[in-house]
Amino acid sequence: MSCDGATTRKTGQETYTAETHSYTKPGTYTFRYTVRYCSIKDTVRTITLVIK
Repeated sequence: MSCDGATTRKTGQETYTAETHSYTKPGTYTFRYTVRYCSIKDTVRTITLVIK
């Protein structure tokens, strides 16, 4: 896969680190993130975090 005008082609998978965050109290939190690559439709995912 590559973007229009790109000089290199991307293959395989990549891992990214999300920003760190401290939670002030235990509870259930929702984490939502978006993956955007070129002109392909955005991929949006949501996960639920339970902090004890």
